[in-house]
Amino acid sequence: MGRPNILLVIVDQLRADWLSCYGVDWLATPSLDRLASAGTRFSQCIVNNPICTPSRASILTGKEVPGHGVFRLKDVLPDHERLVSEQLRRAGYRTALFGKLHVSARLEEEVRRHPDDGFEVYEWCHDPCVGLSSPFNAYACRLEDRDPERFRALLAGRPDGYRPEPLHLSTWAADRASDYIREMAARGQRFFCMMSLFDPHDPYDDYPIELLDRVDQARLPLAAPLKWGMADDDGTGPGLRRKPRRSASRGNAEDRSGRDRPARPAASGYTDQPTRSLSFFRAWGCC
Repeated sequence: MGRPNILLVIVDQLRADWLSCYGVDWLATPSLDRLASAGTRFSQCIVNNPICTPSRASILTGKEVPGHGVFRLKDVLPDHERLVSEQLRRAGYRTALFGKLHVSARLEEEVRRHPDDGFEVYEWCHDPCVGLSSPFNAYACRLEDRDPERFRALLAGRPDGYRPEPLHLSTWAADRASDYIREMAARGQRFFCMMSLFDPHDPYDDYPIELLDRVDQARLPLAAPLKWGMADDDGTGPGLRRKPRRSASRGNAEDRSGRDRPARPAASGYTDQPTRSLSFFRAWGCC
């Protein structure tokens, strides 16, 4: 067997117990279920760190957190560290990123690439609503082309909400990854492609509105109560809860019935949509 092609799909705040392949009966994720049934579904997998930046730095350097030195959300990966994409590029793979990297602070990545990120194609986008003026933000180009009014509103700092599927960052990342893989297959090139999604992510308010229909709201589990050590609803206190950056009216709290609001499962369910196009990648040697 020759060297495999590698497609790495990363999502953000997606819980395993919000996927139907892990037994959930109030949200269907058929595409992810197919991937799970055709491969390996882990039940005891633990990340190196629960925070985005150090966790991604561990995935892409192969090191535990003390080894790469990224401990916090806004830390910067040292220049001497080398990502697996660079290792694979040196081994003869073609390499591409579509979406979020976040091995360093967002503000750092908006203005500067890591010198050893290794991506020959670097179509970066950290967040669908901020950093749109970065020269590396490829999603911003698509958004500006297809909905210039929305793009200008976001640049001006006006809040955004539900985003139609054709304009969604996840749709863009999946489209670009699909195009890239087809191109590499036509050329007979070995590739490492990283499709990295921002969603699902608080405040869970940018999913296509039709995704609410996929959530059986009557079956939603009760929301976990606010525990000691977490911030109060007004953002005070020593804890970990973050205030929504775009919408204070939905997505980041529980509703009056005491159940999880449907926004988070709807946003989680949309993660299943981009993976619909991944079903045929196995025929091209992806693993």
